[in-house]
Amino acid sequence: MKADIQFIGKIFSPLKDLIASPRQATPNLPPAKVVIFPDYRDGLEKLFKGQKVFLLTWLHLAERDCLKVHPGGDRSVPLHGVFATRSPHRPNPIGLHKVDILKLEEDGIIVHPLEAIDGTYVVDIKPCLAEQDYQGKTIFFPSIYFSQIQKIAFWAWQKELLSGFNGNISVRLEERVLITNSKTFKAELDFKDFSVFDLQKKEFIAGDNPSSEFKMHLSIYENQPKARAVLHTHPPCLNNLFLQGKELLDLSLLETKFIFPRFTKLSEYEPGSLELAQAVGEASKKYQIIYLAKHGLVVWGSELTETFALSEEIESLAKIKLFLA
Repeated sequence: MKADIQFIGKIFSPLKDLIASPRQATPNLPPAKVVIFPDYRDGLEKLFKGQKVFLLTWLHLAERDCLKVHPGGDRSVPLHGVFATRSPHRPNPIGLHKVDILKLEEDGIIVHPLEAIDGTYVVDIKPCLAEQDYQGKTIFFPSIYFSQIQKIAFWAWQKELLSGFNGNISVRLEERVLITNSKTFKAELDFKDFSVFDLQKKEFIAGDNPSSEFKMHLSIYENQPKARAVLHTHPPCLNNLFLQGKELLDLSLLETKFIFPRFTKLSEYEPGSLELAQAVGEASKKYQIIYLAKHGLVVWGSELTETFALSEEIESLAKIKLFLA
């Protein structure tokens, strides 16, 4: 069988000397540019700054008839078969490099750290898996976080806490926030329906259509250090209750006494506005459950299941109150 490899690009690096270049990537290496040949540049679409990817390269100076080596070139170490080492000398000299994208350019990407020398050809580029990116502390989230939001969103839709495209959900992991996008049907969320915000960089580093209420979510995370998840729903019974000018927390139920210290009601604000975000952020310092007049409910928690459980409980109390009316 004959296999053909098409080189898709070439590395331009300050590293020129094979002997003097490091054997492994180190943090003090200079950035390198991966120039992608014109025929393959469409393949760069949707890569983004900060993403962690694998570069597969063709190590053109390697010895292809070599089957045993001293690991690291250290002759004090017994010979190993090349398949038990990372030696560049091997029958098919394909290099594997885990790098961060520092910058996107029209003809390629700037990456770091990369130990491949100048002139090395590129065979392929592959994004790291979510779990691997998480371990590398990149902007990706482990896939379980996407699954958790999908599950909670579906439950909230089933319970009619969400309908149509309304509502939004987010989780925080270290200095990153994963949030649902605008105009997404919460019963059928997919990976494309999310954006990622970097709290340190103060910018979105993935996704291009975050929920219009993202400022509200960020304000909660900035003001309430215990918050690791936020659920914003539009519960119909709760909205109905307050539109009738009735109160919720005067029910003589044990659940009401449990909820009361954590619940507050805010005045009417324009949805998606900075004023709303600031008011909710300030309220989150003291209250976990926040009702937005003529709008909906916001609940923060240490994890998503807690936010859903409290939202469902509030809606249940509102139903009881309406039945008594």
